[in-house]
Amino acid sequence: MVQIRVADEFLPLDRVLPADAVGNKAHNLSVLFAAGVRVPPGFVVGFDANIDASALTAAATGLAQTLVVRSSASAEDGDGHTAPGLFDSVRDVAANDVASAVRTVRASAAPDRVAGYPFAASVRMAVIVQQQIAGTRGTMYTRTAAGPMVIEARGDHGVRFVASVDHDTGHVEHDPGFPLAVSELSTAATACERALARDGLDIEWVHDGDALWIVQARPLARGVVQPLVLMRHFAFSSGDDRVWRWDAEHNPRPLSPAQAGLVERVDEAGVAGYDMRVVQGYLYYAGGGHDATGFDTTAEVEACFGQLANAVPAPAALEQTVADYVAFYRMYARCSARLAATDHDLVATAAGDIDDLIADAAPEWDVACAPYGAAAANDAVVARYLSRPGERNDLYFGRAQRRVRDCLLQVGHALGLSEVDDVFWLPLSDVCAWSAGADAPSAAALAQLAAANRARARVQAQWRMPLAVCDGEAIDANDAQRGIWHGHGSGARVTAIVAASAAQLGAGEALVAAAITPQMVVQARRAACLVSDHGGPLSHAVAMARELGIPCVVGCRGASAQLSAGDHIMVDGSTGVVVRLPRD
Repeated sequence: MVQIRVADEFLPLDRVLPADAVGNKAHNLSVLFAAGVRVPPGFVVGFDANIDASALTAAATGLAQTLVVRSSASAEDGDGHTAPGLFDSVRDVAANDVASAVRTVRASAAPDRVAGYPFAASVRMAVIVQQQIAGTRGTMYTRTAAGPMVIEARGDHGVRFVASVDHDTGHVEHDPGFPLAVSELSTAATACERALARDGLDIEWVHDGDALWIVQARPLARGVVQPLVLMRHFAFSSGDDRVWRWDAEHNPRPLSPAQAGLVERVDEAGVAGYDMRVVQGYLYYAGGGHDATGFDTTAEVEACFGQLANAVPAPAALEQTVADYVAFYRMYARCSARLAATDHDLVATAAGDIDDLIADAAPEWDVACAPYGAAAANDAVVARYLSRPGERNDLYFGRAQRRVRDCLLQVGHALGLSEVDDVFWLPLSDVCAWSAGADAPSAAALAQLAAANRARARVQAQWRMPLAVCDGEAIDANDAQRGIWHGHGSGARVTAIVAASAAQLGAGEALVAAAITPQMVVQARRAACLVSDHGGPLSHAVAMARELGIPCVVGCRGASAQLSAGDHIMVDGSTGVVVRLPRD
């Protein structure tokens, strides 16, 4: 380790420094330095130190030809308040310019910069002066919601590479072309956790081609990052030039085994007009559906709806109900294709009264998801959304789903399940066999199997799925025409109206911008959600939004240009999906 000596009024990083004098960022770096972790040499201008230009120049001279001057504020890198990216850093600083850079960093703690941040009252600012390391940069989240360590490296032209390391097995997965040895990074991450006595850290690093340097280590903000799903699960698409798309609009979360079984039955029957595949619980499809011409008259549209109504499965034994569901799907897919090719006004004219259908609709297309029920027709927001012209075919689909759901619940009672909803978390083929007379395991064993499948779905729900895959690789498939974007998210799922601009943002509105800076997140604390064109899963804006509890999705290329003020959007921070909803 390189050690330095500086003037007495500045504090060198080669000894452990107290956080109440230099802030948590500088304290953590000094602890890592003392533990033998490679940290760029430098010194700290403490909270109460005067800025003496000549003394700073003297201290910086000989440290390195190029320096970086960074914040270490009292509101940074602490438990529950990490403030990632909120304060300034100044790069490419020469020794005789250090004093000016220190003043710039201190000024970033001004009240107008930190207003609204819950831990920023009376911010005190220390400043770190260090050797600037050039090379490949990146971030590590040592613990994630689904378990593994996630490492992001930034290559040439802003290209991002991601790797994951399983803590239990040490198994490594990484994007093709990941520029460094993952083992070197994971070993350093473990050393940082040990030195700082933490089970989870957000680490920034630089590799200069010869050695790995740790430039920051802070506690993880709440709601840790979603790791990318491993692309080996999409090996089935290798050699396939079609685009496999995630049906995030209807199923943003993993399917229950019951719904996955229905998907498999429909796909095996070949009635959808496209292929379907359940990947780690998520529904993907490829193909454009049935080729169809639109209807020419209102009577034809009404006849289509009548055919769908007649095709909805009637109450029957489970195996027959599933068979009738597949037959219904054949009719539904063909009618939907023709309706999509029909003039919108013609479909609206034939829509008719659908209050009797709304009760059977559910928020997600999964038989495990309870329908809205009779109260939906009396809920103005839900009823208006479900009553949109052209949606009646989907409402009949909801009714078909409801019939299968009701039948499964009856079977659950017959199996003696104490939690009858467990029936949705058992394999559909097995449930069909048991309902037909095959020997079933005990109710206790079934409950255990359902609990295991629920737990598996909770893990799957933490993975960030690619919106589209082709030939075994994730591709950029933000579908602006359909109003769907996929990015890197955090937080809950909300719906909101897009604000005209950040300056005109009202409480409960969505802020959509080309880029979200940490300062914008702080100023937009009352926003319902945040969406941006740029950013990655480990970016400062995502970490800040997570800390403040604001749903956020970044990396939605083109969203700021294609979404307009007044648009109604659904933002799902848990899956990183943004969907433009139809206007009233």
